[in-house]
This record gives sequence, structure tokens and C-alpha cells, in this order.
Amino acid sequence: MLEIPWVEKYRPKNFDDIVSQNIAINNL
Repeated sequence: MLEIPWVEKYRPKNFDDIVSQNIAINNL
């Protein structure tokens, strides 16, 4: 499995962060 540094750097700390991030992306 490839390691992608930016994924680790910006990985949300919990599910709420993931949801918020997805909403922000969808609203672009």
C-alpha cells in the first residue's frame, strides 16, 4: 500500500471532521 504524506497530514481526527470536509468540498 502506498503511503501518501498529504493524506496523513490532512486526515480528519474524527468522523465529524470528515463530514465537514466533505461538505466543504461539495460546496466548492
